[in-house]
Amino acid sequence: MINLTFKNVGQGDSIILEWICSKTSEKKIAIIDCNNNESNPILEHLISEDYKNIEFIILSHPHYDHFSGFTKVLQHCISERIFIKYFVHTCDSVPEFIQTANRTKTAKKAIQELFLLMRELPLKLGTKIGAMSSDSVTNFIPIDYGIKLIMLSPSLLELDNYRKGVNFGKTEEEASNDTNANWLSTVFQILLPNNTYALLTSDCSSKSLTRIGKSNFDEDHKLLIGQSPHHGAAGNHTGTFWRMRKYDNDIPVVFSVGKNNYKHPSQKAIKDFIKYNYKIHSTGQFGALGNTLNRSERTSTYLSMFSKPVYPENRKNNRYNGDKKFNISLNGINYLSQE
Repeated sequence: MINLTFKNVGQGDSIILEWICSKTSEKKIAIIDCNNNESNPILEHLISEDYKNIEFIILSHPHYDHFSGFTKVLQHCISERIFIKYFVHTCDSVPEFIQTANRTKTAKKAIQELFLLMRELPLKLGTKIGAMSSDSVTNFIPIDYGIKLIMLSPSLLELDNYRKGVNFGKTEEEASNDTNANWLSTVFQILLPNNTYALLTSDCSSKSLTRIGKSNFDEDHKLLIGQSPHHGAAGNHTGTFWRMRKYDNDIPVVFSVGKNNYKHPSQKAIKDFIKYNYKIHSTGQFGALGNTLNRSERTSTYLSMFSKPVYPENRKNNRYNGDKKFNISLNGINYLSQE
């Protein structure tokens, strides 16, 4: 019904939704975030699959590891007349407001260039652009087959916290990013008509997840796949939230992670997900999934929780490396191995 792909882009996010239109049988694509690491996998995918239209693009929040590849994508779309229906973000349109989310000159310049380029989209590609929150009049995007992409965060509370500079908590950000901009981070529920859903958390805070959990957003709904917030950072993780969801054992939880200085994903997040019977997938073997931990602490209490080592050595593309692609349908979730 719909394919969900977490691209391997290092320490950052790039997510693709793809489906076949129920009316025209045309290939459809939507994009959430675009990190330009050593390459731009989103742009490469658009070119290789020869897409002529993009249903929507979402910038989850204005951090460099989530938007750095968008400028090249938009430039390509303009030059090749690839039409973009919607471009959604969580930022105020005032440049000074947007730039406060970033620390370095490179990141500040890049976010300004992106938003200036976005202004060309309505005239050149007919794109509708707008900021969105979970408290907006319309807080969802229809996809197809009765599937909705529902925004659960940021709410007005998170937006106010960002504007007031409320301390986000433990700092686990790359040098280019201001931690407090994670208050702007989206949380999306991909809701299927049979009341099953996927949950995409970007870099949201643990407090945001707690607020969402208390809202009964998924009453009588079953979780099919989740994303660990902020690359598995301990400061963004709340085990209670994931334990309280309704789900079957061994459903996937995905870490979008690359080389970093903060040991993402954290032992705390990994340990909780295993304890609560989730099945871990990751775009990279770092942090608590990396070589050092598994070689030096293989006999520790933590790793004794595993029936098999977390790190399957000498395998380049497995559950802990590379793109993570899943098919979501009324029949459930299916992992499409990239090996």
